Amino acid sequence: MKYLGHPRLVLSILVFITINAAPVLGQVSTAWFDINPSRSNTDGDDPNGASGGRVNHVGAASDLSRVYAATEWGGLYTSFDQGNTWVKINTFSPTVAWDVKVDPSNSQRVYATSHYDGRAANPQSGISVSNDAGNTWAAVNIPTLNPLVCRSAQRKNEPGGWQISINPSNTQTVFAGTNCGLARSLDGGGSWTFIDPSPGDNAEQIY
Repeated sequence: MKYLGHPRLVLSILVFITINAAPVLGQVSTAWFDINPSRSNTDGDDPNGASGGRVNHVGAASDLSRVYAATEWGGLYTSFDQGNTWVKINTFSPTVAWDVKVDPSNSQRVYATSHYDGRAANPQSGISVSNDAGNTWAAVNIPTLNPLVCRSAQRKNEPGGWQISINPSNTQTVFAGTNCGLARSLDGGGSWTFIDPSPGDNAEQIY
């Protein structure tokens, strides 16, 4: 896949639609359709040249009233109609989003992870937490909070986050993989500690 530096984002999202919700012997007929462009006209030599923007992970409120999509180069998107239409969450600063999860007991609390995107001054990448359903976000200050010795020295100053896991039995307990160890919160994202699961060497990426 080529990235030619064009600012246009072609967002790839497959939307699941229930065509016939009436139960027939316990069965539901369903179909999938693609809502994104399949080709780009920004590169005359390569119709796939600007087709970056895939979705890495999707998260949703327990009642599906709000769905979120973490995109490859477009930050976070959200849907209020179970995926029929999408809008970009402009208050989420990082561009290279990876995962997004909603607290199953509190749909107002949303966690998102992202990779470092090259912005050297006060990068907001790594782990972000929203307590108002994605309207505003607070970035976890990984360079200050993470005491681990990383595999490479620049990782603390270029924070990156991977998958998120919320304990369904106690949703105050949250884990997030980072590019320098495992982040853990025991108070619903209010505070974070960092753990190296393999302390015999420098802290590695935890996916």
